[in-house]
Amino acid sequence: PALYSPPPTLPSSSFHSSPLLPTAPPPSPSPPSTDATANNPTADTDATSDAAANFAMKTLLLNDCSHYHAGSVLAARELRRKMQGAGMQEVTSIEEAELLLINGEGTMHHDAPRSRELLAAVAPRREDQKAVLVNSLWQAMTPPAPGLSLAVAREAFSENEMREGDIAPEIHRLPDITLCCKHRPDYVGGGGLIVLDSVWQAETAWLSEIAREMGGRMIYLCDDKREPEAIIDELASADLVLTGRFHGLM
Repeated sequence: PALYSPPPTLPSSSFHSSPLLPTAPPPSPSPPSTDATANNPTADTDATSDAAANFAMKTLLLNDCSHYHAGSVLAARELRRKMQGAGMQEVTSIEEAELLLINGEGTMHHDAPRSRELLAAVAPRREDQKAVLVNSLWQAMTPPAPGLSLAVAREAFSENEMREGDIAPEIHRLPDITLCCKHRPDYVGGGGLIVLDSVWQAETAWLSEIAREMGGRMIYLCDDKREPEAIIDELASADLVLTGRFHGLM
């Protein structure tokens, strides 16, 4: 019975530690010849040419956490796919950017050093620049968040804290960007239990013990260097998935 009791209460810690600025944007795909969808699989077919014209601005993506695990790789890919679909041009410095786009992900909590560094980077922006926070957790952060024009939470608890702190003129809630991934294999099943680890070591030990007791497969997400699509395919083979990480939902 003790095996299935709730894990112990754990202290707050910094989930993500990523470089504030990207070293370079990913290489741009080759221009399509005739069929944009066939020639450019990363193109956002939902965006119209009018929308692309409206949002064609030089954009700096801050807090790319792709080094962390496959969920973060997928988040960065989907953000860039949406940026491309909207006609945004990715740049590598604050000086040349018209839009500062912060990928909040799991970084914005408990005044973690990285969270305050990100907010400090966009606070002294020029008048002709806009700064927005998207795809974000927001937990136990000390307001204000000067400089933000827009904040988008990925779940309701974060949205509520954003509104209580009045961190931006516009605050919205949208599902995590990883759920926009177009790689959605059919459910196969028959693969039994798959368990994903946690950011907390004590929870991971608890989850791994459950996997052993129930004959499940254990995935340590930060150590798994497969492409996100390969992990999604494996999850689609499971009868049950138990995850200690938000991005186990991908």
